Amino acid sequence: MKRKKAQVEKPSNGTVIAAKARAEGNKWTDAQREKLGEDFLKLYYGGESKPAQLVAVDANVLFDLADGLDDVVDAVSVIRERLCDARFLIPPTVQHELANWVLRGDGQKRAAARKAIRLGQSWRIVPVNLIAAGHGIAERIAERVREQGFDVILPLGWRVFP
Repeated sequence: MKRKKAQVEKPSNGTVIAAKARAEGNKWTDAQREKLGEDFLKLYYGGESKPAQLVAVDANVLFDLADGLDDVVDAVSVIRERLCDARFLIPPTVQHELANWVLRGDGQKRAAARKAIRLGQSWRIVPVNLIAAGHGIAERIAERVREQGFDVILPLGWRVFP
């Protein structure tokens, strides 16, 4: 049996602190934001202001790696050598393509997609799940604007994203 969540009557301490920080941050110039971004990376990475390089891999790269295509194998190897902190990622669209071929493809496509997935695992190319925040954020902004009485600017029923 599921337990009901208790109703929160007041915001958490974290919510209050973040709201204050956000309000203060809204006053910063672009130059200040850029500097603070660099400062954050130094704090996060222990003195280095350079985060790991993220390399998104398309499906054709995985298929070519699985086939042992020398140019692609060499390219990935060179990138790993020159960008020591590089992290290779499989974006959601590529994940969808591979899953579609494994689940719905003919014999040859299915085998190629399975091989590409296995190769991605062995080369430490990891899938990432990117959250599409645009729709929710835009709708919340529109609601807040309407609450303030600006329906003329954003008429009720108008959607930012179809």
